[in-house]
Amino acid sequence: MIKIIIEKMEQSSKFSSKLVFTSVLLFIITVIALIILITDKNLQTDFGAVKPYYYHWYGLLFLAIFTFVCGILTLSKNSRLSRYSSILGGVIPLIFIIIDVFILYKSVGFYSYIQFAQYLFGISRYPYSLPYIPGLFDVYTALLFLELILALMIKSAE
Repeated sequence: MIKIIIEKMEQSSKFSSKLVFTSVLLFIITVIALIILITDKNLQTDFGAVKPYYYHWYGLLFLAIFTFVCGILTLSKNSRLSRYSSILGGVIPLIFIIIDVFILYKSVGFYSYIQFAQYLFGISRYPYSLPYIPGLFDVYTALLFLELILALMIKSAE
């Protein structure tokens, strides 16, 4: 069914199937971010230290909205806007993740960026943490990298 939709979009406009695929990836990334926002009690409350919602929660909400908007703009008939929004949809969230892990780790109570990275990217539950889905942030980050690589390949190929 998705193949039929992509084929019709390509026939009726200037859509590239590659750009449509990156747009779909951006929408999937948005859904994963929303699942993290709903399920991660540590993100919501700074590991129980504050009432919902903690500013890191709002940061991820911003990234979810940003990624969604980039997904929509990737479907634009303007090829330059489509390409740049597909690239920005991957690169901006990844920059935020790098800043968060390496600079802001103390603001969430970790003593080192390694501890924070173990919490974010561990596949098992971090000790003494509130309920969350381990590995979900890994999927989120991996899909961002995949989307960015594809977006850069489209830019250089077309």
